[in-house]
Amino acid sequence: MAELKRIFSLKRLCVLFLLCAVNIGLFLYGNPRETDEERISRDAAMHAAYIENYPGNIDEIITNAERLKKYSIFTQAGTFAYSNILQTSEDFKRVDNVVVTEDEYLGVEKFVQYYYIYYIAFAFVLFVVYDLFKSRDNGVWQLDFCAKRGREYLAVWQMFIIFLSSFITLAALYFSTFAAAMLRFGGISDLGNPIQNIQIFEKFTYPLSKIQYVLILFLVSWASLCCLALILWSVFMVFRYRNHGLVIVLIFIGAEILIYSNISMHSAYNVFHFINIVNIVRINDMISGYQNWGFKTYVFSVSSVVIFSLFIITAVSCMAALLRSADMRPYCSSRGVLDKISSFVNQNYQKIFSRSVSVLMELHKLIITSKGVWIVLIVIISVFYFSSNGKMNYTDAQLEKDKIYLEHGGSDFSYIRNMVDEKRKELEAVMQRVNEYTELKNSGQEINIGEYAQVMETMHQISAEYSSMSEYSEKLDYLDELKTSAGAEGWLISDRGWQEIIGQNGYNRELILLIILSAGVMLIISEGISIEYRTGMYFMINAAAKGRKPLKIRKACAGIIFTVILFLIVYGIDLIFMWKYYGMPYLDAPLCSLTFVGDMLGKGIYKLSLAQYIVKNISIWGFLCLGLAVRLLLVLAVMASAMVISNVIKKQNNRGVILVALALEIFIIVLFSRLLVFV
Repeated sequence: MAELKRIFSLKRLCVLFLLCAVNIGLFLYGNPRETDEERISRDAAMHAAYIENYPGNIDEIITNAERLKKYSIFTQAGTFAYSNILQTSEDFKRVDNVVVTEDEYLGVEKFVQYYYIYYIAFAFVLFVVYDLFKSRDNGVWQLDFCAKRGREYLAVWQMFIIFLSSFITLAALYFSTFAAAMLRFGGISDLGNPIQNIQIFEKFTYPLSKIQYVLILFLVSWASLCCLALILWSVFMVFRYRNHGLVIVLIFIGAEILIYSNISMHSAYNVFHFINIVNIVRINDMISGYQNWGFKTYVFSVSSVVIFSLFIITAVSCMAALLRSADMRPYCSSRGVLDKISSFVNQNYQKIFSRSVSVLMELHKLIITSKGVWIVLIVIISVFYFSSNGKMNYTDAQLEKDKIYLEHGGSDFSYIRNMVDEKRKELEAVMQRVNEYTELKNSGQEINIGEYAQVMETMHQISAEYSSMSEYSEKLDYLDELKTSAGAEGWLISDRGWQEIIGQNGYNRELILLIILSAGVMLIISEGISIEYRTGMYFMINAAAKGRKPLKIRKACAGIIFTVILFLIVYGIDLIFMWKYYGMPYLDAPLCSLTFVGDMLGKGIYKLSLAQYIVKNISIWGFLCLGLAVRLLLVLAVMASAMVISNVIKKQNNRGVILVALALEIFIIVLFSRLLVFV
């Protein structure tokens, strides 16, 4: 029971609650609410046609299966092909009477296709498994060896903890996300309707309602997660040190990801694609589709084969782990090769590290000793996700305009101005001819109908060409007005791309990155200081020969170095993605060349003379650098507050106070973030 309380500590439950909040945020970020126009367009485009055609499609599948039995190539009894035809016909007859209708299906559709639930749950349970083997590193397992009830009892108890933790973790993430999906997209009253109302379940062969499928998917996902966790637990059981097991597990997961990515489901080796960690975690993809395996007269669905194989592998792994738990004994002879290598590496690492400067030791404490490396990894993964998602895709016409901006825009845009002026003059000339013909016609005079029709055709053609240049015309008018009213010289450049980087469209991304970075810095810095109070090292540190002041200076230097490095990593990744997606052309152009920037003059903070002066006189590159400098100052302020708060409150209630301070600082960051983009 003590082990159960240790695993389900208040700290770990708080982490789970935080992960649920983060997961809901990711779901809402990746699934924005649709406008009425978008919804009407979506329904009109695809879903209505699917609803109308569904009964015919099912009948066609059944009819085709019956027809194939008549062909000689398939009619040989005892073959898999023939048996598969019979099975397909029987499976789809189960849903032949399902009546699909138009309803509010989007909430369930978005939910079942959202897979971060399972990724986060898998990662959390992996850390639970890792924590179960803490005794392997501190030597307590050697006492467990002499336990009254035996080592097998402890192993069985750990299996129960995995069973329970996987259920609690997945249930918290799963149903909180489902609630968020229902609140955002609605459809609670339609949960009793068939799951086949959703197009991705067109070939799902069980007559279930949406809520029934959601509950069954949870049970299957929980069983799969529990099996994966037990397999990983079995791997950890093999090794005397849990870090060795963690390395093997991470290598195995990496290999599975590579296999899944490089072997398609239609490959001759697709068994490795389906019986794979990634596919098992993304279990809905497999369940909602229809594919069979088998031999001779035996036909099985792929999902049943994968789940059965997972249970068999889990059972074998657990039996091997139980035998290993009974067999592993404290060292009574020479150590294994792996232990010797690990000991050699650790000894030499400590020798080299002992000769390093004290600031480096402080950095080591922040990143390694206080487990800050995990937070760093979470920060980096989050940055990759938010920077790489949400790319704006432009039409061919817009890309063609951007090409003209690059070739003929910039500081000298006379070519584009002349092009627009000439087209305007052509339009005015043809309009004058049209007016002349109209006046003659209205006065009762006879006109040449052929010439009149040709003039009208020419007018429509030139008008369409001039309309396609309206973007250039509007920007030219904007630059002329900017020069007249604000006295600022602008360049003719495209707003596209920059709107995503420093404009309103990039606000959410920039705000999230700043919050993630600030949270990471605050948690790591505060934990690095609080660990000294928890372990009692604070008293030894304060007794240093040179006093406490040099130590505080070194801590501050280490904190600044760490913050700056993490800042450069975060915004380096973000800028690389922005460069890759949008190119960042005309970095030397005046910032006010962008129309969405000029539109902000005289509004909000840009009513201030200093703000207006900066906007009128700074380049785009200068504004990017200024924005990065302001962000860095904010993050350094967060770092400083974390050090001050942790030193003031010392060990008591450190994490609780830090979380409250972090919430307050996030509020301040939200206020400041509007100065860094134009919204």
